[in-house]
Amino acid sequence: ERFRQQGIAKEAVRGLLDAAKTSGEVEVVRGCTALTNEISKRVLRSLGFRFSAIVEDEEDGPEEVYLLDLKTSA
Repeated sequence: ERFRQQGIAKEAVRGLLDAAKTSGEVEVVRGCTALTNEISKRVLRSLGFRFSAIVEDEEDGPEEVYLLDLKTSA
């Protein structure tokens, strides 16, 4: 609880995106989150991810899928 709302998740995702871009092997990154997880959706959108679809995960149930095209993102 005490680590929430400090930007840690956003910074971690940013680091992973930088590594993916640098590798030159990744074109699109997919982020999935529960339909009710507004904080995770906000993190994804703030990093440039765009909503793509709602899918049914066998283990977790329905999830929202967000995509980020690394070729066109800043």
